Amino acid sequence: MEFEELVVEMKPMIEKILQKCGIYKNQDEYRQIALIALWKAYSNYDKSKYNFKAYLYNQMRYDVIDALRYYAKREEMFIPTADETLLFHLESTKEFPASNTILENMFKELTQEEKQLLHAIFVDQKTNNEIAKEIGISIEAIRKRKYRLRSKLRKLGNRD
Repeated sequence: MEFEELVVEMKPMIEKILQKCGIYKNQDEYRQIALIALWKAYSNYDKSKYNFKAYLYNQMRYDVIDALRYYAKREEMFIPTADETLLFHLESTKEFPASNTILENMFKELTQEEKQLLHAIFVDQKTNNEIAKEIGISIEAIRKRKYRLRSKLRKLGNRD
């Protein structure tokens, strides 16, 4: 059986896997993951060891579940409220050039460590774990520093 024929035959199985895993967002991405798993299973299948359809099903299901775990873990590391707040202020400066002075004044009030933390978060887009390893402190210390930095930026923003 050719792979293209197999893909057509397995489409209902892929849809069933996505349904059973409760995938309602990014379905196309998970379909691609299932198709890649189908290709791997098709390439590695040993006729003497496995039932072909059961092997395909399990391979696709496990890869989709692994992807779900990976993306769930990535979402846990992302805290949108603080980042989006600062990004909103930065984006609003493009529309109102006068507000650049407000941000410049706020930036002047920050310590060198705070500026480096801002750079790591927004420019380098590093996770708390990456920043903690780079600086050599705990992840909890990074969280506290980010919290204090957000509080300081709010105070500075409300002052002007």
